[in-house]
Amino acid sequence: MSSPRAWAQAGQSLAPSTVYDVAIIGAGAAGIAAARALAGAGARVIVLEARGRPGGRIVTDSQTLGLPFDVGASYIHNAPINPITALAAQQGVTVIPSDRESLALRANSRNEPRSVVNRYVAADQRLIRRSERIARSGNDQPFSAVPRDIYERRFVDLHCATDIAADADRVSVLDIASAGATDDRFPIGGFGTMMMRAATGLPVNGGAKVGHAAA
Repeated sequence: MSSPRAWAQAGQSLAPSTVYDVAIIGAGAAGIAAARALAGAGARVIVLEARGRPGGRIVTDSQTLGLPFDVGASYIHNAPINPITALAAQQGVTVIPSDRESLALRANSRNEPRSVVNRYVAADQRLIRRSERIARSGNDQPFSAVPRDIYERRFVDLHCATDIAADADRVSVLDIASAGATDDRFPIGGFGTMMMRAATGLPVNGGAKVGHAAA
């Protein structure tokens, strides 16, 4: 293996003379998975993370609502073939099916009536059908061009911001259509809690902003 040297600024710092087999920048899901695999293979690994916690955009807030609430990624997409499902089993985490009937929408410190929630559920279903028709035509376009009413627009903006982490005009309709309706499941206790557990025991250097890295 090559031996990258990494210098961290702010937070916990590393001496320039410290040598590792691999330096991983970012303790998000990908960084954690890479660190676990490499450390398991016997490599000397250091993970540099600018935040004060691992997980990246996957974070569980257990304080604001008095129960675990995932601020970022919240469900295991297409659970039967998703490797995160195996991680949940290893951690003893229970996963439950996504149930639209129990979906709730909260805005301005109050719960929206079920009739409003149903409008968003219906908007989602229309968007999927329309995206599939566009995909069958073979003409790709931005997902932002698909909505036709305010509920569809709001759903697209929310879905792209929370599930894809990209603006709707940068998301391909072909990609949306390829996902279709999948078996999504929620981990009890929060997705972010799972990432925190996955990072336990790894050499994560929190509060580290990488200014320069050289081989």
